[in-house]
Amino acid sequence: MFSGMVTISAPPAQRFLTSPFARLLGAVVGWFVYLLSFTLLVRSFVDVAGVGGFCASGQSAYVIAHQCPPGATIFIPWVIFTGLITVGLSVWLSGGFGMPLVAWAWPILFCVLGAGFLAEGYFAADLTGWLLGAMFEIMGLVPLVIALRAAAGRAFIGTSNIMGQRFSEGAKARPSMMMRAPANPDGAVSLRAIDVLLALILPLASAWAGVYLALSWYANVAS
Repeated sequence: MFSGMVTISAPPAQRFLTSPFARLLGAVVGWFVYLLSFTLLVRSFVDVAGVGGFCASGQSAYVIAHQCPPGATIFIPWVIFTGLITVGLSVWLSGGFGMPLVAWAWPILFCVLGAGFLAEGYFAADLTGWLLGAMFEIMGLVPLVIALRAAAGRAFIGTSNIMGQRFSEGAKARPSMMMRAPANPDGAVSLRAIDVLLALILPLASAWAGVYLALSWYANVAS
């Protein structure tokens, strides 16, 4: 007969994905890279709009009427992909901790671009700009409104603390399209002030850092 018990530990990869460090990494790096990519994209679009709204670059047998600005040539080919990939990685790593990038990435993208089209429609008296702007604003705001109506707290503080413990929510909370976790599972804990601070300050600070670096990087490339 055997005495004692045999303990089988979880694989290293599984331990990492359920660790506070992974959640912190998903929340902080996710917001940083997404806002870095998004700001570079918007800044590139502004420069392209400045040369007439369309441009070309590279070798061509034809005369290029509008040469693409250096920043647009460098950044546009890849920033869309890094932004989208980052959203997926953030969901995978954060485990519900922090202000959820998945709930805000789509509204940020479409509402900001929509504002640009609306500004173009206003200053250039262009009906196309008004129509595209309105369409983009609707596409950005509808998912956000749905998420807020399902459980407003989730859109700002996520569903779990940094230790992976699920928050208890109001009786009306329910899963939404972008945050599908069921509300009030067994073992849910009450929300503390430190949970709110970590969930908001860390993502917002990293988002600001991403915007700042993107603007500095673009200015350096365009100069």
